Amino acid sequence: DYLKYILSKISSWIFSLKNLDDKKIIHILFFDFKLRRYDYKILGEKNSIFETEDDVKNKKTLKQSRIKGLEIIIKGGCNQIRLNKNAKFENSIIEIDGDYSFVEIKTDGLISGFNLKLTGKNQYLSVDSGVKINNLDILNGTDDIIITIHKGEISKNKADFSYSKDDEERPLLDIV
Repeated sequence: DYLKYILSKISSWIFSLKNLDDKKIIHILFFDFKLRRYDYKILGEKNSIFETEDDVKNKKTLKQSRIKGLEIIIKGGCNQIRLNKNAKFENSIIEIDGDYSFVEIKTDGLISGFNLKLTGKNQYLSVDSGVKINNLDILNGTDDIIITIHKGEISKNKADFSYSKDDEERPLLDIV
């Protein structure tokens, strides 16, 4: 057992591979090489992007280096994005400039011209299954807000919405 331990330490000193946020770090002898894992712009630590099936069950770390039609920019830490693996994107941007935010796209429909920018902390945005989006801009700087987009089709920035508070007195914005 001790010999196995020593050999594993020596081999990790010679070569190791580690994924850290949007970088892959390859260590060979005395050198570290940093490669970009994604074409996304991720600045900060402990940010993650997952793909899901059946809404949020069976999440897997996104392995694709790029999603056609979607640009992702994260500036902050401890943020999470979950995307339905069957969703289709065109000319869309998800930008998070803060900490502890969560974006969940459950729909497998077409999302076109969706521009989302979250600039506060502890924000939550959910797009339910069955939603189709064509030209919707959301810019939010309110901390601790919950934004949900329900079933239907949202087109050209026209949608009905309601504003309330949840059980914990956090602002709740429903877009229908």
